Amino acid sequence: MSKSSGNRNIGGKQGVSYELSENSRLAGLDFTYNSGLTSRLYQILKSIQPRACERSTYIRLQNALYEAVRNDRVHDLGSLRLGYGSVLPLKGFRYSKRLSWNNFFMNHPVAHFDEAQQQVRVQLHLVGLRKFNLIHEKLRKIDIKIYCVVIQLDDRNTIFYHSSKALELRKEDHKVDRGITFTLEDCKDAVILCLGTVRC
Repeated sequence: MSKSSGNRNIGGKQGVSYELSENSRLAGLDFTYNSGLTSRLYQILKSIQPRACERSTYIRLQNALYEAVRNDRVHDLGSLRLGYGSVLPLKGFRYSKRLSWNNFFMNHPVAHFDEAQQQVRVQLHLVGLRKFNLIHEKLRKIDIKIYCVVIQLDDRNTIFYHSSKALELRKEDHKVDRGITFTLEDCKDAVILCLGTVRC
């Protein structure tokens, strides 16, 4: 930081004022961009699972997004954007640190994007579902939903999402793998996030 040319009176006492360095100012612009993006994405997550969202959920989302934004390899400091570098910091994000997909399944869903068909295919390995009594002794049914959240790499980072129908699984059901396909429209430049939820 660079020191200002003079002193100023703060709260009745002589103080020294400092100006932000140029890099700090530019980093502040990136943080502001990230905060706005976090807020909009968080609202979508909250609409999907309102009871699961906590203050810590927002903070962890903000940190993961900021790490992904900082991976931008195209733009300069002060104009960094999501989607121009690795977005791996977002992989594995979950609503709560107390529960994860592995509490219910031995395997994670696998997502594949078909650019030619503009489709996202999510494969659910339901044969890897843990025994109900190992999840909870009173568990009788779970509902699974898959969401496809699309963050477009336009000036506004337009966000929209698709959701599957609820897949209901009961204790006595025969478990077979299932596939879900989302068809997107004109998705040329975007970050696509696939999210799974389980309700007991």
